[in-house]
Amino acid sequence: MGQFSMEIYAPTGSLLSGNLHPAVSSAELARLASLVSDCARRSHVDAETVLRSILETGGVTETPNSGSFPRRLNKKLEDCGVLWKNPLLPRTRPNTARRYVLAQPFLEIVRQLQFTLSGASSDD
Repeated sequence: MGQFSMEIYAPTGSLLSGNLHPAVSSAELARLASLVSDCARRSHVDAETVLRSILETGGVTETPNSGSFPRRLNKKLEDCGVLWKNPLLPRTRPNTARRYVLAQPFLEIVRQLQFTLSGASSDD
């Protein structure tokens, strides 16, 4: 059987390069989704909620153990290279939530995807 491939293209003249070119490959997006899904499953957290939040914001704020982003999930995502603790937003007090951002290349993938989708929705 043939291999399925999909690419999302950035609009011509975009900030990405100024030309029509592949911005996000389906393989990169699938890898992000797979890593998030695996970590969420092992942490007993809803993977769809986690992935949606990551795609919308490019980062997460730690929640209590019963929340969507407990420390055990964030640790797994950090260990597999999806997230990293944001040193630019340090905790102000010991009991405040830790903040994490997507690591590269995932942060760039999400930024390009957001840019592409925002251009598509404004053309409607």
